[in-house]
Amino acid sequence: MRHYAIWMADRTASGWARPRLVKELDLERDAWRPTASRGGTVYFSSNGVWRARRAGTGFSPPEIVTTSAGVSPGGHACISPDETFLITSATEGSGAHGGWDLYVTWRNGDSTWAASRNLGPPVNTAAHEDFGCVSPDGRTFFFTRLRTGAGGQTEGADIYSIGADFLSSRKNQPASFLRDTTSSRRSVTSRE
Repeated sequence: MRHYAIWMADRTASGWARPRLVKELDLERDAWRPTASRGGTVYFSSNGVWRARRAGTGFSPPEIVTTSAGVSPGGHACISPDETFLITSATEGSGAHGGWDLYVTWRNGDSTWAASRNLGPPVNTAAHEDFGCVSPDGRTFFFTRLRTGAGGQTEGADIYSIGADFLSSRKNQPASFLRDTTSSRRSVTSRE
């Protein structure tokens, strides 16, 4: 049974039109968390990361996104506005810090995708970080971190922001830097 699908509402002169199912993105199974590049290409999650390019008033058939390692880069995809990198989350990726971690996957010059890299500190901690996304102007990176109580129960999530310029430094950092959980290179701001 399917629980999630991608819907779209067009903005009109008088407000928002009625939401409609985006049939071109319907894989006949759960699909969620769509984000779009400036060019209108939509990236979304459905047992991996999928991409569908704008085609006239609709979209081309979705295609699975794979990295140079031949695997989908995780879930909860968020594409950068210029499509140069993709943010995903995973629980068992390389350099994991515990719980869900956020990863960046860079687009190569030949339009293939490099292997995913853990974002490391100060973003990833032993807690669950998820739902990373970049602002439309590409300057701010947002993500959530689950808050747990004394009994280990989830009490909520906080939204954090950090300047997105740190992402470019992750492209060429040695893997040992990304696993250093004691490092504090940038401040992260909590928003409640």
